[in-house]
Amino acid sequence: MVNKSTFRYNTFHYEGNGGCRQYTESKAGRGRNSVTFCKTITHFPQEESTLTTIQISRFSDEAKRANWRKSFLAFEAIFYFFQGVYLTGMQTFLAVRMAEFGLTLSEQASFSALIGLPTYLKMFIGLLSDRLPFARLGRRKPYIALGALLYVPGFAVLFGVKGFNGLWVAAAVAVQIAWVMVDTTLDALTVDVTPDEHSGAIQGAAQGARMLGMGAGILLIPLLGPKIGWDTALILIAVFALIQGAAALLFRELPVDREQLRTEMPLGQVIKRVFSRRLSWLSILFSVFFMGSIGLSSVISAYLLTELGWAADPALMAVYGTANLVHYGAAALGSAVAGRFIARYKNNPVFYAVVSILFWVSILPWFLVGSSGERMFWVYAAQLTYGIGRGMMTVLVYSVVMRVCPKSLEGFMFATLTSAMNFGLYTITPKTMAFFTERIGLAPSMFSAVPYTIIGLLALGLILRDLAKQESVRDVVPERGQAPSG
Repeated sequence: MVNKSTFRYNTFHYEGNGGCRQYTESKAGRGRNSVTFCKTITHFPQEESTLTTIQISRFSDEAKRANWRKSFLAFEAIFYFFQGVYLTGMQTFLAVRMAEFGLTLSEQASFSALIGLPTYLKMFIGLLSDRLPFARLGRRKPYIALGALLYVPGFAVLFGVKGFNGLWVAAAVAVQIAWVMVDTTLDALTVDVTPDEHSGAIQGAAQGARMLGMGAGILLIPLLGPKIGWDTALILIAVFALIQGAAALLFRELPVDREQLRTEMPLGQVIKRVFSRRLSWLSILFSVFFMGSIGLSSVISAYLLTELGWAADPALMAVYGTANLVHYGAAALGSAVAGRFIARYKNNPVFYAVVSILFWVSILPWFLVGSSGERMFWVYAAQLTYGIGRGMMTVLVYSVVMRVCPKSLEGFMFATLTSAMNFGLYTITPKTMAFFTERIGLAPSMFSAVPYTIIGLLALGLILRDLAKQESVRDVVPERGQAPSG
């Protein structure tokens, strides 16, 4: 039997008992949308005609399920595909422009670091959208729209300025701020609208699409730039940036206002609870080491381009580009495969251990790269298998991170944990691996990161235990005898 109810903001009105319930969401001026969701909820009156009101937090999985649409997976994939193309395209454009301006390698590194500074502000932008929604306009979408608008003057100045000066650097920083605002807020919006059981699927779509986009961008932009001109290439990159913003605006937000945030989730109490619980600190530890353990790419690139001298040979550079495309395509495949299994095994530590072992098995072909005299076949094979392993591990990390983000601080915590991931990816593992590569060679040095995987798995075991306890607590608490609203 299907029992009908009305979902008006954060209150479900339920008539009848048991079975599947059809929740109808009513919003002023926006029509009505229905979704059927089956769940056993106790303590309902037995009389079919009696009406009971059930208070459901808008931050709960119950509310997310009522709002969930399969189309969200497509929106996420579109966003991240164009993000992948944008990131590789923008990185290439900035490097080419600074080389044309005659900057030394040291100067390029310094200005690249300056342009990248906004990425370290992601948690503060996340906190802004967490706690300051724009009344009827929404909690996340206004910040996404603001970031997309900020792209326009930044790209306009980059297009117009033909020499290196402070204005050019400021425009590059402005574009980076715009990207950080859009990316950080979309991450938080993804957490807002995704029920726990769909976290693997949506991260599989996101990471797989981003890998495909990066593969496309790493070929497309360097190929088109010299042919159509870098000014025209910049316009194309700007279009990719704006498509990201447009895709993010397609999501349907759950309505949250400032009064609800103050009453349901007081900021001081939430922050105190977040940083006093072991789950938060375990999640940071997990993000640094588990994600960090797969950060082999930068050392692999440096080894091929510098140690083997590929950078000086145009033919080998073509092989390098094609091998990277194979790698990103394989990573997209690995992401999609892992995403399909996470919902079933999300609380099973054995599943994560098995995927970790498969990742390290995927590294083994790199031994054949060295022993074969760097034959191209084995370079392609090693990039293929490593890509699959990298994609699987990446989805595992992001799906866990989505689940540990506390209600009302989703953006802040997600950005904090991704910053922790980046520290592991771009600092801890590359430093460790570079130290051993000089002494024992590339392939053996990769396994110097195995202890980081083990540390991550130990932290993850405790995280999964805490998450399982949280999931045993009901989101829905019925309040008997209340009159219906509306």
